[in-house]
Amino acid sequence: MRTTTVIILLLSIGIMSKGHLQEKADMDTSSLIDKSYIDLGAGFSRATSLAIKEQYVAAFIEKARKEKDTLYILGGFQLYTLAYKGEKAIQYADSIIHYTKEKPDSQYPAVAYLVKGIEYDKQGNFKKALDNFIMGNTYASRFFNVEVAYKCNYKIGVLKDRLGEYEEAISIHKHNAVFAEKHKKKIGKQSMILSTFGLAFSYKNLKKLDSAYYYNDLGLQSAREIKNEELVQHFLLNEGIINYWDRQYTVAREKISETLKYFEKENKQSDIGEAYYYLGKIQDQIGNKEQAIVYYKKVDTIFQKTKDLIPESREAYNYLTSYYRDQGDQEQQLVYLEKLIALDKALNSNQIYLSKKIIEKFDIPKMIAEKEELITKLESDKINLNYIVGALFLLFVLILGYFYQRQRMLKKKFNQILKEDTKQVEVIVPPSDKVTLEVPQEIAEHILKCLEEFEQKKGFLDKNITLSSLSKLFKTNSSYLSKTINFYRDKNFPTYLNDLRIEYALEKLKEDPSFRKYTIKAIAGEVGFKSAETFSKFFLKKNGMYPSYFIKQLSKMESS
Repeated sequence: MRTTTVIILLLSIGIMSKGHLQEKADMDTSSLIDKSYIDLGAGFSRATSLAIKEQYVAAFIEKARKEKDTLYILGGFQLYTLAYKGEKAIQYADSIIHYTKEKPDSQYPAVAYLVKGIEYDKQGNFKKALDNFIMGNTYASRFFNVEVAYKCNYKIGVLKDRLGEYEEAISIHKHNAVFAEKHKKKIGKQSMILSTFGLAFSYKNLKKLDSAYYYNDLGLQSAREIKNEELVQHFLLNEGIINYWDRQYTVAREKISETLKYFEKENKQSDIGEAYYYLGKIQDQIGNKEQAIVYYKKVDTIFQKTKDLIPESREAYNYLTSYYRDQGDQEQQLVYLEKLIALDKALNSNQIYLSKKIIEKFDIPKMIAEKEELITKLESDKINLNYIVGALFLLFVLILGYFYQRQRMLKKKFNQILKEDTKQVEVIVPPSDKVTLEVPQEIAEHILKCLEEFEQKKGFLDKNITLSSLSKLFKTNSSYLSKTINFYRDKNFPTYLNDLRIEYALEKLKEDPSFRKYTIKAIAGEVGFKSAETFSKFFLKKNGMYPSYFIKQLSKMESS
């Protein structure tokens, strides 16, 4: 009977109002001992800080020790498991097991094993979690503690589902549903809904969508009836995932995005990670790979915080590794490959104990070999990159040196051109003894006089002048004119014309500042060329520089 009283007390702590007595951080533990266990439990329940909770528990245990009431001492240890998380909670659970293992009852050590299983599950230590849930179920069933037996069985089903043993998980959840219906008064509506959720979740994972829809709708309706918003949101998230597997991508995205807002507000990291994962899968299915990458990176961010990830979410790391491999980004590929190996090691260490079928999915040695190969390639690429950078630097220095020498040469050439007198008339080349002019002497002399007059009057500025038109102007034939120019000017007719034009352009540019303001095309037209390209080509050939450079240097001299 006294055991029942303690159980009722501890259960009531979880549902007591937090809106009454104000907390006082400076309370004296001795002043609390005179309070009843129910009052101390109520104070613990209302406390919002760990320090206040510790004071109430300390008073609870001290009161029990003074009264030499072992059962209430254990109740105090159980309160500590509610106050603390992680290893501290496990330590107090171990204390309960130590005191009660030889003399178990309906409450202990079953509850302590349940506490330990939950804490190990949070740590991702599935092996120890399963061990403790099994022990908790064994003691609870032996002493007819239906609440703890039910919760331990439910947790075992969740673990089986998490590790891919979906058929076995469904069998456990079905057994639990029948058990809950039989003991619904003790188990309660909220706990009963968990089995329905477990069935919907497992059928979804098996891709038996009709059954998944059925149990999810059933559980969602029940969660709404008891107005449990967290359960409602879990069912809605699961429904969105079922929609995804049913290829209803738009509906799935809307539902998952909506539940994501709730889980982000409540800071439910594992649920946030699952939502991101399926939003990434949806984006991938509709062809938006860049957005899928964004969501999968968010999955990684969640895992780095919590170290907790459902096994199928490892696909996010596979996707990221493959994506960067295809992009040729080996450094990012290595980053996510290393994270994938770390994740698989964690999953594999648990699943070797829990499921021989699951470990076949993880080929860690193969991935490690791929990682080493990638590191070697990256190191080789870095060495090659150093050579490339060195070669490019040397090339840059050579190019810089070349341009420096070229600028010096152009400057020197420019100064030479400035000193040259381009006004002089073309000098007549004396006949060579080795070359015979095949033109009668009197005709050659006539042509030479005509050429002098042609040069003085700037006849070469006519862009339409040809050998034929000029020979007619000189009253001779084209052959005689061509041969005379070749003999006395030592160049063919086109070169003769273009040289005259370039020399005129040089002189004009040197003497007339306004002429320098013309465009290259306009200058070319003024001196007899039909195009700017032809003018620039011949200017470069004759002077070793482009007209634009020559004009620029003249302008600098004028402004200095």
